[in-house]
Amino acid sequence: MGKVWGKSRAVDDTPVPGSMYVDDDKIKTTFLTYQHGRTHGMLPINRGKVLFLGDARQGKTSLKKRLTGETFDPNQEKTEGIQAKMVEAKDIDHHWRSPDQRFGSEVERRAAWYTASMTGQDQIRGTEEGKMCLSIALDVLFFCFLPLVDFIAVFLMFNLGYAYSVIALIVFMACVTDLMTAIRTGTGMAVALAFRSFLLSPLVLKTVSQELVIVFRPVACFPLLGLCLSFVCFVLAVSLSVGCRPLMSVVLCLMCSPTQVSDVRELSWTWFLSELGTDIDMITLNALFTMGLSVGIITYQYWGLLAHRLPLYLRLSGKTFLSLFVLSISLISSNLISEPALMLYCGFCAAFGACFGLESGRAWAAMVPVRHHHLKYYVVVVGGVLISLGLGHVFGWHLAPVDNISYFAVSTAIVLFLIECYQYYQYYLSIPVTLIDESMREKEKGAQSFPTSLTLMDFAGDEEYYSMHHIFLAHEAVYVLVFSMAEAVRNHNRTLDRLLFWLHSVKTHASSEDCAVFLVGTHRDSVTSLQRQQIATFLAEHLYRSTGFSSLLVLNADNTPLFPVENSKPVDEDMICLRDAIWTMTQQANYVRRQLPIRWLKFFEVAKQIEKPIVSLEDLRQECSQIGLENEDEFHDVFTTFDKAGDIMYQANDDTLKHYVVLDPQLLVDAMAKITCPQPTHFGMPKYVEHLTLLEKKGIVRADFIHNAVSQLNIDQPTVLLKLLVAYDMLCPLGENADCDPGHTTYLVPSRLPEYNPKLHRSLSEGHGDDDQVFYIDFETFNPDLVYTRVVARCLALCKVEERTHTRTHVFRNVGCFNMANRFWLTIEPMRPAPDQNVLKITVTSATGSNPFDLLGMLHDILEAIRRRDFPNMSYTSGVCCPFEAPHTDYSDPERIHVLKLAGSGEMFPPEDHPLTFLCCGREHQVVRAITGTVAQRFGISSTTVIRKSRPQTPLQFSHIQQLSLLLDPPRVLGNDWKGLADHLGYCVTEILNFQRKESPTMALLIDYGTKVEKVVAARKITEGLELLGRLDAVAVMAANVNRSQSHDGDK
Repeated sequence: MGKVWGKSRAVDDTPVPGSMYVDDDKIKTTFLTYQHGRTHGMLPINRGKVLFLGDARQGKTSLKKRLTGETFDPNQEKTEGIQAKMVEAKDIDHHWRSPDQRFGSEVERRAAWYTASMTGQDQIRGTEEGKMCLSIALDVLFFCFLPLVDFIAVFLMFNLGYAYSVIALIVFMACVTDLMTAIRTGTGMAVALAFRSFLLSPLVLKTVSQELVIVFRPVACFPLLGLCLSFVCFVLAVSLSVGCRPLMSVVLCLMCSPTQVSDVRELSWTWFLSELGTDIDMITLNALFTMGLSVGIITYQYWGLLAHRLPLYLRLSGKTFLSLFVLSISLISSNLISEPALMLYCGFCAAFGACFGLESGRAWAAMVPVRHHHLKYYVVVVGGVLISLGLGHVFGWHLAPVDNISYFAVSTAIVLFLIECYQYYQYYLSIPVTLIDESMREKEKGAQSFPTSLTLMDFAGDEEYYSMHHIFLAHEAVYVLVFSMAEAVRNHNRTLDRLLFWLHSVKTHASSEDCAVFLVGTHRDSVTSLQRQQIATFLAEHLYRSTGFSSLLVLNADNTPLFPVENSKPVDEDMICLRDAIWTMTQQANYVRRQLPIRWLKFFEVAKQIEKPIVSLEDLRQECSQIGLENEDEFHDVFTTFDKAGDIMYQANDDTLKHYVVLDPQLLVDAMAKITCPQPTHFGMPKYVEHLTLLEKKGIVRADFIHNAVSQLNIDQPTVLLKLLVAYDMLCPLGENADCDPGHTTYLVPSRLPEYNPKLHRSLSEGHGDDDQVFYIDFETFNPDLVYTRVVARCLALCKVEERTHTRTHVFRNVGCFNMANRFWLTIEPMRPAPDQNVLKITVTSATGSNPFDLLGMLHDILEAIRRRDFPNMSYTSGVCCPFEAPHTDYSDPERIHVLKLAGSGEMFPPEDHPLTFLCCGREHQVVRAITGTVAQRFGISSTTVIRKSRPQTPLQFSHIQQLSLLLDPPRVLGNDWKGLADHLGYCVTEILNFQRKESPTMALLIDYGTKVEKVVAARKITEGLELLGRLDAVAVMAANVNRSQSHDGDK
């Protein structure tokens, strides 16, 4: 249909007939685009989180301040334990400054950006030829009917008044377009007809043309007449398109034309026919004028379609061709000086002036900034009144007397005025015009997407927070792990342990591949450049290459995972490099560029309106249904998205937590602060001293104190808060009635349990015997202390431990003993047998007829529930200890505990009737989950059957085998290496070749020989072979092994 400014389109993208008259102002399109953006628009989320982690007093707060341009405070107070807010959040823009929040909410700003992105796009592009032809046919059909409509409208205006004419035109336009567009278009056409009927009436045109013919020759007068008509129509069209139309139409309703009858009640069909016969000639000439106007509009409107198909050199001269075409018509008309030809020619020329005036007026109106549209509105209101009054007075129109005014005209004027007020409210006051204008300016400057905003979250690093910091860790975020390089130089092993602790916490929560961790070393100037290089090399070796964190750690320009900074100095190159790297990493993350519906952000507006940190799922669903989130799947997607981003907390897999949504996770930390930390105003109070003593010695808090502490938070439903604290394992109710009334229960605080001290507490081994069943849960390098406190809380809930019996349960921060329904007596103890291994050791004494594997299965289920909720990426192995001595299949470190896997993370525990067989270095071990033998009758434990081949154990200790391997593995020219020893021990060539394929042939040889021959004979044969080979160094190792064996036998 060609590219025409202001072209209106229906919902199905079909052009509206007569759309040249539609959209007098670009604000309507802006309004419709903005409303569509709020409900159906999608934009990249462009929201990210940067979380600052690390121990206390490492410089996290100062680093965050320096990154955001704030000054360094040498007296910066530390985030005091659990008394202060755990997380301090701050939003920043791409300049690392706090964004201007004066105008609009998040939804409004994003909808404004969507509007700016969609405004000005060519909606015609890509239209099919079939739709193009249909639109042309509809427009031609519309303009064919336009003369008939003009005939009726002019007749009504001459005789009954302007109000009847404007209603007729609105009704006609409502048949081909929507009501609001019909009102805008109909009033515009009525105003144009009112002034055309008197300014450009057939009588005036004939009189002017006759005078011009007398003054000028016919050949020159008609082009001049066409130019004058175009100019007059141009001025009138500009006044309509800039916005004067509404008030001009309202004023004309209150005015009377020179030919209007005085009393409408005197009208009759006789009068109508008589007037029609009298004015038939004048009305016919007006219809001819309108016919020429229609032809001119169609020609002008579809010239763009024709010009688009022309070659470039012809397209550039298109306006010249169009001018020559009009000139040729004027020359032809000069020879046909008849009234019909004159009217057709004048209408054709008037069409070009009107079309050009409409386009020019809209273009000039579009130059007004969106934020100043309300001022423009006031100007066009005054201008419309003055123009209509002035021109009406010139052409003989006058205001109707009050006592003789038509009620129909007054009613029409009031209705038109109210409609215009409604449109003003709808188009100007219901959209953020200032935000849209600012977004358009950003687009003009080259911005490609909505500005990204980051939320900086500074975590307190005190030990009291370790059991709760997982609440705030987001699945999709950038983490800045801060440590002091000065402390790293003094004790690099402790620094490594602490970094591993935080890295494991991040890894167990990070579910996105785009999660990144920056290792930032503060106090850069406190260490030398050589020490900085040593720290960088140490971190690259022990964190990047030797662990599974290479996918998380970000490397600097030197390919090391260290970003050294100095907070006390002005912002330098290192600080700028870190800032740019964080911003770039966030911008490139897929979760930041993911397209999300803009209306989803209304969820945060609902959360603010609720003004409750905790709300039930049903109540929140009802509130969200009012903003369009009624679909259950979409509602679930909203929760999942914002839960991954760390904005809310919702656990669909927990029986208690699935009924509630935590909108402010800080509330849980504040509640624990009130419950577990002393307040200065309470010091010296006997009741508080008793509470504090009980908390420090036993880790117990009373229900009355919890009520007093929680009441300070102004929570509407404190019982719901207690339920959540229990569900998140921060509190554990004690007593049989714990499930009945949480408000009258004594609680255990797992994070405040005392340390076990053998000198102060009774021995925990009294309840166990040498034949008890021992299980292990292997977490590899992950520190299970946080998991241990949650397991303790779950076990206490299962045991129904009361306060008076709590001392007999022996629950401490580092070890716990439990009595499970008088069936099992178990001890859970976190252990670190090797630097790269962390386990939970579980020792179980079972009553007769009870299977300890059932208990391990229950603990496995507890761990799975904790993993799914709090540590989704945590991995572990539950099982029994391998009964064989080192070496083992997976590793050869003798200090590590080789756990034979019964079940792992994300797996089901095997059924009771399912025997499991394990192989370790050619040795077979079978675990049978059944109650057998006298041992089960005496101690109530299940039998672990060891099925081995009939051969004795190897005679050598593992340490001596390692020493012999170092001596005999290197090949010797004389043949006095492991091959000579194998030949002396009677091995064939094939067996020797098999040993050679092993990583350590000597170790494989000695282990195999020790399992075939009795240990005393094997030791003697090996020693003889080494003496014959002349390997006295190896003989000395064998002698040390024999002496150690004899000493061990003597001790027995």
